[in-house]
Amino acid sequence: MPPVSILPPTPQNITAAAHCIRNGAIVAYPTETVYGLGVDPFNDKALQRLFALKGRPTDHPVLLLLHSRSDMEQLVSRIPPMALDLMDRFWPGPLTLILPARETLSPHVTSGSGTVAVRQASQGTARDLLLATGGPITSTSANRRGEAPATSSEQAANLVGKGNIVLDGHCEPDALPSTLVDTTGKVPTIIRPGAIPRSDIVC
Repeated sequence: MPPVSILPPTPQNITAAAHCIRNGAIVAYPTETVYGLGVDPFNDKALQRLFALKGRPTDHPVLLLLHSRSDMEQLVSRIPPMALDLMDRFWPGPLTLILPARETLSPHVTSGSGTVAVRQASQGTARDLLLATGGPITSTSANRRGEAPATSSEQAANLVGKGNIVLDGHCEPDALPSTLVDTTGKVPTIIRPGAIPRSDIVC
């Protein structure tokens, strides 16, 4: 197999990366926090390859990245009012919301929890990739379990290995992950602190 390709995020290369995702491959791409790994969330074989690459337990749900709120129709059964408020205030941006999932979603995405974690991408390579792909993609961090997430294309390339694509870009070495908030209860619950402070979430 050819060595991993680190490609500048030109329109042509982003289109090629989107084609790879639609055909079951893994693509590493920069987000506003760290490098993410993108596969088609409706392709179970691609999800299995993703979990194997990361050494990730199958009972850990995987985050999905959206281009627009309309993508949520395929993913969630309902949107609680508190989630709508948080979307209005922080999307697009580094806020991931846990929402009730559609029953048709793969258990690799939900881990059988009945919920799904989603985030709307900010401007940049990730958003362009989503537009080219034509639907949501996974956005789990580019790292093996227990290791620090990749913040450079070289680190991401070392992870994904031969025969895959890495879109070049820049992430801050000390970037925080997205703040993860569960909106399925009576009040928003912060599951993972991150780029958006707790004080801005819980009023």
